[in-house]
Amino acid sequence: GDDILIRQQNVANEGDIVVADIDGETTIKRIHFDDANQLVVLLPENDQYEPQAYKQIEIQGVAVKVMKSL
Repeated sequence: GDDILIRQQNVANEGDIVVADIDGETTIKRIHFDDANQLVVLLPENDQYEPQAYKQIEIQGVAVKVMKSL
């Protein structure tokens, strides 16, 4: 798997890869803000998974570096 360096913070910008807490479960996904529908959409990097939309999430951190394994 990949190694990810995370900066602990509770806000994110459009397109950031975030560590988010959803109902006690932690996930790492790219964030999209759907302002028209007032939703936060978490986009997986793996095409086998579907985007998930939420009214509110708890951001725990933002990825600052992704190190891929060869």
